[in-house]
Amino acid sequence: MVFGPTRDRRLQFLDLLVRLAINVMLVYFLVNSEFVYVSIAAFLIIGVAFLNYWNIFKQNSLPWDVLIEKEEARLQLFYRMANLSTDVPDLKRKPKKRHAIVRLITKPIKFDQSSTFVYLYFITFIRSGDYFGMYLRLMGLTVFFIYWVPLFWGKLIFAVLFLFVTGFQFITIYNHHKTLDWIQLYPVPETLRRKAVHQLIFLLMFFKVIVLFVFFIFVSDLIGAVIYGGIGLAFTLMFENFYVKSRIRKMS
Repeated sequence: MVFGPTRDRRLQFLDLLVRLAINVMLVYFLVNSEFVYVSIAAFLIIGVAFLNYWNIFKQNSLPWDVLIEKEEARLQLFYRMANLSTDVPDLKRKPKKRHAIVRLITKPIKFDQSSTFVYLYFITFIRSGDYFGMYLRLMGLTVFFIYWVPLFWGKLIFAVLFLFVTGFQFITIYNHHKTLDWIQLYPVPETLRRKAVHQLIFLLMFFKVIVLFVFFIFVSDLIGAVIYGGIGLAFTLMFENFYVKSRIRKMS
């Protein structure tokens, strides 16, 4: 950190802006093969960092609690990246509040026993930074590739590929609460739990198909959007009815 891990929020925000500007400059110079400027920027980073650390820590002691918190956050970021391909038992999922989104999504859910796991998994998806953030990132990547790939069939391939990735990544939500024994005490059949996960994955994929259908109208035409909509919807139904059911049956 250029300005040190102080408790002053304004200084932390300034530190974030400075580090962002420096990283943008480094990437720009590297891409344009300006290695002389890269070296100068690197020396400036080291010099500014040294001077600021020296000035700050002459007057203040090291805030060890802040440093430990930031180190824990970096470690959890690594665990979340590894969790995309394997099960990470040390991953700590810190829930987010997101009251407005929770009220919007859960309002149509019926307040009865059969909707117990539907409510649980929808709340888990919204309040978990892993699932909700991953869904938004996958949506953004899909839009990016559809926009920049010139050929229509290339756009279609990337759209279906990321649709598969979206459905595949969220199958693991079935075991999200596996360490909580009190969930086993719910007077609800296991079949309703599996059904709730099926509903969540289907709605996530279906919503993505709708969003990309509208986007295809702008980057292609109405015919291209209809082609994608038909293929995307058929793929969603087949994926959910065959692959997801098989995976959840094995996991349960």
